[in-house]
Amino acid sequence: MGRQQHPALLDVVVVTVDFPEHGVYAGERGTIVEVYTELEEAYEVEFVQADGRAKSLFALRPDQFQVVWRAEELHHAEPSSRLYHILIEPSDGSYRA
Repeated sequence: MGRQQHPALLDVVVVTVDFPEHGVYAGERGTIVEVYTELEEAYEVEFVQADGRAKSLFALRPDQFQVVWRAEELHHAEPSSRLYHILIEPSDGSYRA
């Protein structure tokens, strides 16, 4: 069995619980923008609206989200593939033809 990998900066996550006070609900995607490990493990996650404007930014515990895409995957991709993921792949994870 492999060692479980901790979430990392720029990983994309899906929240598994509702945060109505932040306008964020289970199933929404966000990006880890800060990692906290001093007192307890927590991750600052930014959520954006469809037009790219910031919607909410707050800290989550690891049990409140799942990683759906790891930023390290982008670092191992060929340059043309990186551009595809950055410029063409929409935030909902589906691909345009």
